[in-house]
Amino acid sequence: MALKSKTTTIIGFIVVAVLAAGCSDPVTPVPPAWDVDLNLPLATSTYTLQDLLNDDSVFTAENGLVVFRQTFPLARFVIGDSLTLRNTTFGFSKTLGLLAYDIPTLVEKDLTLATVFPSLKEGTYIVPPLENTQTTSITVDASQYFEQITFEDGKILIHLKNNFPVPITFPVPFVLTTLDGREISTTTVNAVIPPGATETLPPIYLEGITLTKGMKMAFRIATPGSNNLPVNITRSSSLNVSASITGTKISEAVASLPSQRVELKEKINITETSGLTIQKAVLKSGTIEIRVTNHVPIGATAALVINGLWENGKPVSKTISLPPRSQQRISIPIAGLVLEPLNGSELEYSLSVETEDASQRLVTLRSTDSISVKASVNNVALKSLTGRFDARSLEIKHTQNVDFQMNEKFQGSLNFKEARMWVDMMNGTAVPVLIESGVVRADNIRASRSASISIPRTYIPGERSSTIDFDTREVTDFLNTFSSSFPNRLSFEGSVRINPEGAMGTITDTDELAGDLTMEIPLQLSIKNGAFADTSALTFDRDSREKLRNVVRGFIHFEFENHFPAGVELQTSILDKSFSPVIIPNADNGSTLQIPAGVVDANGQVVSAATAVQEIELSREEFQRLADSGEFIRLLLKVSTPGNGMVQFRTDDYLKVRTYLTVRINTAIVSN
Repeated sequence: MALKSKTTTIIGFIVVAVLAAGCSDPVTPVPPAWDVDLNLPLATSTYTLQDLLNDDSVFTAENGLVVFRQTFPLARFVIGDSLTLRNTTFGFSKTLGLLAYDIPTLVEKDLTLATVFPSLKEGTYIVPPLENTQTTSITVDASQYFEQITFEDGKILIHLKNNFPVPITFPVPFVLTTLDGREISTTTVNAVIPPGATETLPPIYLEGITLTKGMKMAFRIATPGSNNLPVNITRSSSLNVSASITGTKISEAVASLPSQRVELKEKINITETSGLTIQKAVLKSGTIEIRVTNHVPIGATAALVINGLWENGKPVSKTISLPPRSQQRISIPIAGLVLEPLNGSELEYSLSVETEDASQRLVTLRSTDSISVKASVNNVALKSLTGRFDARSLEIKHTQNVDFQMNEKFQGSLNFKEARMWVDMMNGTAVPVLIESGVVRADNIRASRSASISIPRTYIPGERSSTIDFDTREVTDFLNTFSSSFPNRLSFEGSVRINPEGAMGTITDTDELAGDLTMEIPLQLSIKNGAFADTSALTFDRDSREKLRNVVRGFIHFEFENHFPAGVELQTSILDKSFSPVIIPNADNGSTLQIPAGVVDANGQVVSAATAVQEIELSREEFQRLADSGEFIRLLLKVSTPGNGMVQFRTDDYLKVRTYLTVRINTAIVSN
């Protein structure tokens, strides 16, 4: 006789979700396997608060209290890039000044016997005293030298050589006249010129005199005779007359002038009233713009040397070709050059101008003709500076988005009992820096919350670091402004005074202030509706899923052991591949599962764990969905501390969660 059917076998299995710290990757679940009693074990999870936060975000204090710490790197504030010099514009000019034009041979003339003493004949005899009553004239043709010259100074020197065998005298002054006879100047000759001797007459001074190319020299000649001694008068007997112009200072000339040279030096203060004394600086950028104007009607060459500005170990120099009455512009890039100003503040511009040689043609020059220079020093930035400079203020401001890691771990309202915040600031310059004032501002844009805290006045020596501590109470109030909506943006702004004492030092364009802002929060706090979640994969094999499809009735069970100083509300979801809910188990009354807090003493520390067991019945349809689509299990834990008091989270606090199913399936047994 065959036994047609027999029913009711109880299959128990356990589901446990392993939750890793702070939503980290879950521990790989143990693949389910049916035991001999048809049980299906999954996993077991134990949480600590330290597990909920990243390892690099927490540490344990000596008293076992869990402390959250997070560091936010601040921007690097480059303070050396403010090293600049003010733009400077200057000009100077130099006239040619009184021109120099010496003429060594204005005239040279041999006066023969017939001209000097027309009454004397050739021969040897005693020459009586004699005076030529006729005025002797010599025409001076200076056209090869000039058309006209006006002198501020200078002189004509007349040289006489007596080639007669008798002495010669000049009874009246020498007269210099124009061709039409207008007297220009005179000189008196008091000497007796012996035979064969040369005499230079007293100079004819040219101050205020204008000479033209055509002139005359007029004089009268006499002799005291041969002193009753016979002398030989020959045809070659003569008087040599020569003249030169020397010691000239010319205000205006139409002449065939040789090269004229002009030298000028001008010192320009490049630091002005900035209080800056530069011992040495390397230039990063900038230009010197120079405009040289030649007001002279002949060409010139200008050699410019800038003393105090060095290139390859030599003063910067430029040679400029200047056509007549022209203007030339030059631009000198100064990036990479070395600045070593005279007296710590001055550049000396040395300009040497040489006009072209016009000795083969006539040109018109005036002493007022000039060479002028206009220049500007623009956009000078320093790569490095060694010197003495006054304190200078620099406003710094930086805003950055931040990822406050507690946002990832907690949702809900947190109220901290205490917190600490500090800035580790490094002064990368060789001179001191004074943070005169400043503010750290935090914002949560979405929640429209903001708070700020003042930065204490802080002095940081050169190339040193300093820790700026904020007041603990102010920090606590600062953080409690945000509660669960922690900042997602930090701003740092303030006024920094560089080299506050104005001391001697060195600074470069890469010198910077850099720092980190650190927050440290002992987890002694109250939590209202704080939440964290974890998701683990369900790894059912095909046989397990087949058996789940045969479930008639079953329950999901939860066992809790809570050593947290906070109550926990549990919400469980079974998710499909797209993380959409397949099953959301709720208590019979539709509420989530409530886990009481551990027993807390007067100090906020847990002294014993709270335990609880909950079970929820699942329908056959829910088991079908679990078998067909269930891929993940998510546990959402919501935390609230009891009352309004502060509690302490310690390293030995934990929450253990054990989840399992009990089900009934149909099994057909057939006998012959």
